[in-house]
Amino acid sequence: MERALSLFKDKGDRRSQALCLYELSMIHHARRDNDASLATAEQSLKLCRQLGDRFASVYVLSVLGRAQMAAGHHEAACHSWQEAGQIAAQIAVETGGPHPEAGAVARLLRQHGCR
Repeated sequence: MERALSLFKDKGDRRSQALCLYELSMIHHARRDNDASLATAEQSLKLCRQLGDRFASVYVLSVLGRAQMAAGHHEAACHSWQEAGQIAAQIAVETGGPHPEAGAVARLLRQHGCR
């Protein structure tokens, strides 16, 4: 995955970089490496925002919130999930269908008592 990220950077393919960073964040989170998960999710989110990719941002915000919660940052995690939920709701209105991550985000918000 690191090699792929390097290749995408060399080619200037920011969309693929963002997706690679998202995947790396999930891997780091699964390995309980919170610092690496946070860093890669934040980099991915920055690229998604620069690209205007709201659809991917929902996924990235979801994993960012998980990493923040695992690191003990409850308020930040809730904020990430709330933002993900808002974007997912906007996408649902625009497309007439739910974002695939919307249910997971709603469960995370409820499970962790986010308001």
